[in-house]
Amino acid sequence: MKRLILLAIVMISTVTFGQVDKAAENVTNRMASAMELNDEEKSEVLKLVTERNIQRKSLKEKFGDDEAGFKIAVKEIEVGFNKKLREYVGNKKMKLWAEFNSASKEKELQNNNQDILLINLSNKMQEVMGLNNDEKEKAFELLSKRKQQKMALKKVYEDDENGLKEAIKNIEIKFNQDLTELVGKERRKKWNDYNKDKN
Repeated sequence: MKRLILLAIVMISTVTFGQVDKAAENVTNRMASAMELNDEEKSEVLKLVTERNIQRKSLKEKFGDDEAGFKIAVKEIEVGFNKKLREYVGNKKMKLWAEFNSASKEKELQNNNQDILLINLSNKMQEVMGLNNDEKEKAFELLSKRKQQKMALKKVYEDDENGLKEAIKNIEIKFNQDLTELVGKERRKKWNDYNKDKN
């Protein structure tokens, strides 16, 4: 019985370390890309990130549900990590990492704002067209799909404004067909009338 318990503890520790290690690899890969690290630098940064993640995990276990205490204690770890990282990669590469993080946060904020707009739009569709909750959810999925397709097209047609307009027109046609199929022509007409009155 003792052997089984010991084996279970070892397995849990191995799985947990593997998860921390995978998280460290993901962060290190983003850092390597943003800071243009060579293989040697990437390897050293991976060690630093892994060390930081192990320290954070240890603190998380220590503080448990005390999030305020954890946040205070983890700041020391982050300060120490950033100091070691700056000493290793230098100010120029740290600036690249800061710019990357700033751009990522801005993009995440934009995506969150767009999601709020889509939620509001699907709510308005429900109100105007009398959608049930299932139809509203499907309408939201159509809106989300259209948004993702448009974002992908912007990357593909970076320098081709006319190509982008044509591709977006095709997405709009497909969206309108799918929405009409979902709600029917009569309710779709209500939505068109609402949009005409709004403009």
